[in-house]
Amino acid sequence: PYTYPPRQPVAELRPAVSAGRYRVIGLHKPGGLGMVWAAEDTVVGRTVALKTIRPERAGNQNLIRRFVREARVTGRLEHPAIVPLYDLI
Repeated sequence: PYTYPPRQPVAELRPAVSAGRYRVIGLHKPGGLGMVWAAEDTVVGRTVALKTIRPERAGNQNLIRRFVREARVTGRLEHPAIVPLYDLI
């Protein structure tokens, strides 16, 4: 079950991101399936939200598909109350 605060220290939960582009600043907010991080997009030079699947969910292929499907659906939406999606890695 989901617990907050996370059982692991945030440093251990910090996502491994592709070298160069995104530099994680810190945890913004955890969720049931994913975790939202404040990060710096080093190419564009702005602060962005970076969402990763929770480490304990990463081994479940059904949950990974759900996570990616959610990202793709969200990426098609344009609304002031929805954070735009710029990248899916």
